[in-house]
Amino acid sequence: MNINLIKNTLFLILLCPVLVSGVNVTFNVDMSQEDVGGEGPTLWMGFFYPDPGFIMTDDDEDGVWTYTVNNLDTGIYTYKYRNGHWTEWDTGNGWEDMSGQDCAVGPYSDREVVVGTDDMVVNGCFGFCIDGFCGGDDDGGWVLVWSDEFNGPEIDESKWGYDIGTGDWGWGNDEAQYYTNNSNNSFIENGKLIIQALLQNYGGANYTSARMVTRNQGDWTYGRIEVRAKLPGGVGTWPAIWMLPTDWVYGGWPYSGEIDIMEHVGFNPGNIVATAHCEIYNWWNGIPPQSGELMVNDFNTEFHDYIIEWKENSIKWYVDDAHYFTYSNNNQGSAYWPFDQDFHLLLNIAIGGTWGGQQGIDDSIFPVRLEVDYVRVYERSTIPLITLTHTAGWNMVGLPLVAESTNSQDLFPESVNGSLYGFNGTYLSEDDLVPGTGYWLNFFADGSSVIQGESFTELTIELSEGWNLISGISDEIPIGGINDPGNIIVDGTIYGFQEVYVTSETIEPGKAYWIYASTDGDITISSGSPARIRSSFTDRTAKANKLRFNGSNLYFGVPIPEEEMLSYQLPPKPPEGAFDVRFADNMKVAENSGTIEIMNNSEQLVIAYDIKDDADWILSGDEEYRLSGSGEIVVYGNIIGFTLNKVTEIPLAYSVLQNYPNPFNPVTTIRYDLPEYSHVSIIIYDLLGRRVTTLVNKIEEPGYKSIVWDGTDSFGKQVSAGVYLYQIRSGNYTRVRKMALLK
Repeated sequence: MNINLIKNTLFLILLCPVLVSGVNVTFNVDMSQEDVGGEGPTLWMGFFYPDPGFIMTDDDEDGVWTYTVNNLDTGIYTYKYRNGHWTEWDTGNGWEDMSGQDCAVGPYSDREVVVGTDDMVVNGCFGFCIDGFCGGDDDGGWVLVWSDEFNGPEIDESKWGYDIGTGDWGWGNDEAQYYTNNSNNSFIENGKLIIQALLQNYGGANYTSARMVTRNQGDWTYGRIEVRAKLPGGVGTWPAIWMLPTDWVYGGWPYSGEIDIMEHVGFNPGNIVATAHCEIYNWWNGIPPQSGELMVNDFNTEFHDYIIEWKENSIKWYVDDAHYFTYSNNNQGSAYWPFDQDFHLLLNIAIGGTWGGQQGIDDSIFPVRLEVDYVRVYERSTIPLITLTHTAGWNMVGLPLVAESTNSQDLFPESVNGSLYGFNGTYLSEDDLVPGTGYWLNFFADGSSVIQGESFTELTIELSEGWNLISGISDEIPIGGINDPGNIIVDGTIYGFQEVYVTSETIEPGKAYWIYASTDGDITISSGSPARIRSSFTDRTAKANKLRFNGSNLYFGVPIPEEEMLSYQLPPKPPEGAFDVRFADNMKVAENSGTIEIMNNSEQLVIAYDIKDDADWILSGDEEYRLSGSGEIVVYGNIIGFTLNKVTEIPLAYSVLQNYPNPFNPVTTIRYDLPEYSHVSIIIYDLLGRRVTTLVNKIEEPGYKSIVWDGTDSFGKQVSAGVYLYQIRSGNYTRVRKMALLK
């Protein structure tokens, strides 16, 4: 634990003293995920770029572009990649956008590289903070390997030891305390580890405290270290959560390194400091160690998670998952990166010292406490994992890996307990998931679940005639990659669920899908399997009229040959609480008329329509709506269905439809039907019965009619907002309806 007051730099210029000239740095950027612009990418580096930037090359055409910058001085530089040359400003695809990412520094969100004394290689992915090429280095997830929750009555001596005494020159920092293993300096209280510093004359020192270590009881190379703690305050305190090498392979301090997860000095309250010490960066040779700072105002009143993620290529520091500092391995050896050996953890409160005591020690603050809720250590697993996203409500899920537990609550902890349902002609409650089988599962809120286990790349599924709920393998495959030797999958009947049923072109891992089989038989899903032989199929909905209910489509106005009807049916209705809309008989297409069934899960139904033929259509529920052209209808209430009918050439009876929109501003349309020649009058009244204006007063021929009212009276003056009546008279037919004008 050594003094560090220097922040992570954000400058474009050379910052460190020049030690050695002539360092060559090779920059490699992976462009495989980009549409490469112009002549390819360019590298821009601080003030050292030429016009039009350093022009990179990809001689082996593997998507990784390269440029070597020669003769750089030791120091810290910023750099950035551009897709295209400066001279191709209008044709290149532009700068990579690093804003908001962990590695971005400075006002222009640049990258940063630390150049030492040895030649080095820097690998990156265009547009992303990845330690290496695109695809990242995370083949698996973090797995808990060591922890102490401090739930027992005493400190666990199988996990913790102590450093005792005053060390050499106050533990190298002129600290004022004597470290003990006494029960008044470290103990368990209410499920928390307490390290307590006291104003106490002991062993020739004026203060006592504890320095607890996991040396030879908890030692790790790489991992995620989490310590949830509440820190002490007060001038003279210097609490730390940090790591030292266990075997000192590269020599004594600082040659074998030091990782300060958290340091805090009481005279600068709330300023959390992260530091990496090594042979090059330390306080002995004039080059300050690399560090970052973050202000945490409630450091001494609330618990916070102090975290590092330590990998082969970098160490990243977090407070409560807020990233604030990264130290990177630039492949220049142990002088810069001694962090490839076992380190152990230390927890302590130092008093005074070269940093903590810079403004003295306030004896009135004692006793002071470092309270630790838990310590957790994770290591990177090589076992594959898949992150599955879900929405609030019902989702169709599957098991994409051979997991240790197949219980739905273990796999999907954010799901509603007891809501897993499989299908075998009807929905059946289940507890566990089986690979290849699909399920319904209900979730409390939007979120994601991480599933870990062994991947599988091939799966044979037995289908029964009719609808089957299935899931796929650990890889995403196109539906054409399903091996269907008996050609039993009915075209157009592979459905996923995204809050409504949607036809699918892929089988994604962890998702479930409905498939309709024309007869019993087997299909095989595998990575790299040949495309199945498919019959010629033309989707006849492409030219159909369309109704879209809350995002779910129904089609009408086109004939479907009898032999193709199975391709236009919908899967079984989802569980109660999901949204669903369909024509009767579970179809998504009707020709000239149809009854629409709705499972509604909201008080608002948005209906968009697109009429491609020349006919008029009537959508009837509590109200009637004339559909022609394109438009949208919003209906409120618990709507459970409609009828849809194609309008005949001449109406069979008089009728007047509700104006639309209603309420309206500034105009609305009134539609009415005339079965015969007759005199028609349509008059607008206010609620006092006073005539506002006459819209129609003439003899009209039979047909489907409409008239627009623009909210003005008979003098052309705009009327005030409110409720109005419109009355139609034709022959012996009279009807009055209400409408509302908004302002």
